[in-house]
Amino acid sequence: MLIERKTIPTTPELITPVVFDLKYQLPYTHAGDPIVLITCNRAFLDFAQNWIESVRRLGTRPNVLAIAEDIEAYRTLIRKHPREVSAVMTPRAASPQAALKYLSREYNLLINRRPAYIYRLLQKGKDVLFCDVDMVWLRDPLPYLVGDYDVVLQEDLHDPKVVYCAGFVFFRATNATRSLVWEWMDRIHKARNRLPDQKILNDILDEKFDPNLRMKVLDSDLFPNGKLYFDVRWREQRKRPPVIVHNNWIEGHELKVERFKEHGFWYI
Repeated sequence: MLIERKTIPTTPELITPVVFDLKYQLPYTHAGDPIVLITCNRAFLDFAQNWIESVRRLGTRPNVLAIAEDIEAYRTLIRKHPREVSAVMTPRAASPQAALKYLSREYNLLINRRPAYIYRLLQKGKDVLFCDVDMVWLRDPLPYLVGDYDVVLQEDLHDPKVVYCAGFVFFRATNATRSLVWEWMDRIHKARNRLPDQKILNDILDEKFDPNLRMKVLDSDLFPNGKLYFDVRWREQRKRPPVIVHNNWIEGHELKVERFKEHGFWYI
């Protein structure tokens, strides 16, 4: 199925694949491995560095592309982590310097740029693992993404309804996936940043926008959300250690740092 080329009307707040041309050179390139995409600004730069350190400790060399949303984040990444990541800046390279209130319009504006970054890589034929930086990798997740799937997702909630997390998603560079991400961008634009990317992505998946989209849902025992992992009773019942730990289901930069420190996941 060929993708119909559309024109997304732009506003000063919208970054589209048309205006954002990713030019990068990965420090390590492993044929067939996806690009691991992270984004960060100054406010969450420490989390990005903590995530980078968690990956470094595994001894693996994934193809990491870091998109910096401001000049300080960019300069820090290229100065301190040239061997671990390839860093690029957004066209404006200006984002709020303080942590943003969850689901505020400014917060939505920042995170809602991510589908455009993902789409640009998919256009180039690159498989993409988008990864929030408020997590740590305890094992390499890439082997769990193999299979004949277009999209691989982590659950953010299972009951009373399934909600998928937009902060850890694998996108294979297929026509079905590109169509999905294009629809995602289009709806984000129409919502005028009143809704976050995760809500819009789940709406599309709930509607079965493409019934032929091949989806895989990751095992929550291995890829738990923050609500599960940081529940001591849940951890006591698990027989296998997780692959990643996602520090979500809590608001506030300092509270996230404190929780990671408490559980031994703060490495910087």
